[in-house]
Amino acid sequence: MRLRIGKREKKNPIIVSLDGLGRIEALNLAEMLSGRVWGFKAHSLIDRCGTSVIRVLKQYGNVFADPKLHDIPSVVGERIKIYADAGADFITVHASGGPEMMEQAVACAGESKVLAVTILTSFDEGRCLEFFGLSINQKVLQLAIYAKEAGCAGVVSSGQELPVLTRKENGVSDLLRIVPSIRPKWYKTTDDQKRTLTPKEAMKQGANLLVIGRPLVAAPDPLKALKKILKEISPR
Repeated sequence: MRLRIGKREKKNPIIVSLDGLGRIEALNLAEMLSGRVWGFKAHSLIDRCGTSVIRVLKQYGNVFADPKLHDIPSVVGERIKIYADAGADFITVHASGGPEMMEQAVACAGESKVLAVTILTSFDEGRCLEFFGLSINQKVLQLAIYAKEAGCAGVVSSGQELPVLTRKENGVSDLLRIVPSIRPKWYKTTDDQKRTLTPKEAMKQGANLLVIGRPLVAAPDPLKALKKILKEISPR
C-alpha cells in the first residue's frame, strides 16, 4: 500500500479534489500532478465512472474515496467492501451514523483506512446548534471520540476545529486530521463553504492532510497554482 503520513506529507500534504470533473479531465489533471501531491479525492467521479476509476487513479497517487456513507451498519459494511476492493486508501463515512456503523465500516475495510466525516464545512455555528443542539466544537469532539472508539483512522473536519482535535486531554489527538475547505490567501472566489482556513494556517494548527479542490482545479494553470500553495505552506 502506498499510504504514508510522514515527513514527505508534511512538505506536500495536498489531496486534490476531483469533484465536478469528467473522467478525461480528472485523469489528465491527475497525470499532470502525479508525484507532486499526496493523492486525489474522488466523489462524483466515482458516481460517474464506477469504482474502477480508483484503480486508474492509483497510477498517479493515493486515492481518497469520498462516498460519505451513512446507512445501517450492514449496508455500510457491504458498500465499504466495494471501495476497499478497488484499492481506495481512504474511505469516508458520516460519523453521525453512529459507533456501530463505523465499527462495521472498519471491520469491512481490509487494508483501506476509514475516515469519519464530522460536521460538513457548509454548516455554520447556528445551523449546527439547530440540527445537533451543540456548538460545532462540542459536536466535532463528540463525533471524533466515537470515531476513535470505533477504530477509524482519522476524521474529516474543518481547520477551525483543529485546536479541539489536537488537544491531548481530549483524547483524540492521535487520529489523522484531514481538512477540507482550504482556501489559499490569494483565492478570492466565494462559494458554499462556511468554515475555511488557509493552507498555512491549517498546517500550523495541526492538519495532517489538506483537501484542495476549486483553487487548483479551476486554475488556468494548476501546476502554477500548486506551486503557489506549497510556497504559502512553506515559504523556503
